[in-house]
Amino acid sequence: MIEGLGFVRLEVGNLARSLAFYRAGLCFERADEEEPVDGRATLRAGHLTLVLVQVPGRTPASDRPRGAGVGLAVAVSGVDAYHDALVARGIAPSSPHDDGPERAFEVVDPDGYRWRFVQSLD
Repeated sequence: MIEGLGFVRLEVGNLARSLAFYRAGLCFERADEEEPVDGRATLRAGHLTLVLVQVPGRTPASDRPRGAGVGLAVAVSGVDAYHDALVARGIAPSSPHDDGPERAFEVVDPDGYRWRFVQSLD
């Protein structure tokens, strides 16, 4: 029986750039060694574990597009405050808006992965 999501693995083009975005921008914390091992870094925010992987030998010219068709939704408390904190840290999210029973905004990471931050209005 499924008990929950174990982790999300995202392939990234530049691990250092992605670490900066997720750590400084979205405030994820390192869940492993401070230095990436084998082009991999594990981050955590709340109960969400994120594994960033830079595939060796892949150059930007040969890279396939990332993020296409991938959408990730994260429940947050205080969606407007979280939005404002991201803007203060130099992230450019969409404006928060009401969408049915929730309030949400989106942000796209450096590799094109779309994150939706959602707060229930119930």
